[in-house]
Amino acid sequence: MSAVAVQSRRVLEDVCRQVGLPAVGAQPIRIAGNAIWRLPGGIVARIGRPNGQEIAERELAVARWLTDNGVRTVGPVISARPVLAGGRPVTFWDELPPHWPGTAADVARLLKQMHRLIPLPSLSLPPLEPLAKPTRRIANAGTLTSDDRRWLQDHASRLVAGFAGLPAGLPPCALHGDAWDGNIAVTGDGTAYLLDLENTCYGPTEWDLVSTG
Repeated sequence: MSAVAVQSRRVLEDVCRQVGLPAVGAQPIRIAGNAIWRLPGGIVARIGRPNGQEIAERELAVARWLTDNGVRTVGPVISARPVLAGGRPVTFWDELPPHWPGTAADVARLLKQMHRLIPLPSLSLPPLEPLAKPTRRIANAGTLTSDDRRWLQDHASRLVAGFAGLPAGLPPCALHGDAWDGNIAVTGDGTAYLLDLENTCYGPTEWDLVSTG
């Protein structure tokens, strides 16, 4: 087990003690910036990035909002708010039955449902920041030389400036923010679920077509 996975396991054990869940038998689903673990009893624990409590709280709120409005997504369980352990927010979710990635049609159908909803003021959706994720990764990439990092950062800044100068398109709405087929889960009965809500924001409708287009 890698050092990152070992650290993630310690966070998982800490938070499970806090909420009274067994960590014995937990299996990693994905260990990355967000670590996802499968717990006994049909529960999935999602360990967010350090200092990511605001994002985790918004994820939970958006999941409840989508579910209340008939958009299929995974439901939060155990706690209405993230539980902190080792400086990282942990949220708990229902485990889906066996599933596979969706198609472009599945993406389009779920986005159409989401885009027509009027976001609640309580969601506090941040405005879209194009290239925010790539810019963070450029800044944190340990393999880049100083010249390469500077070139990429300058190029990203030019792209952001160009985006700001685009003509107005469709009315702004609540965006998924990372809508591609890997963030759609389709179960055996054909039901499609919208996953990974950490990038949900508010902005031009067309942005959610970028990943699929």
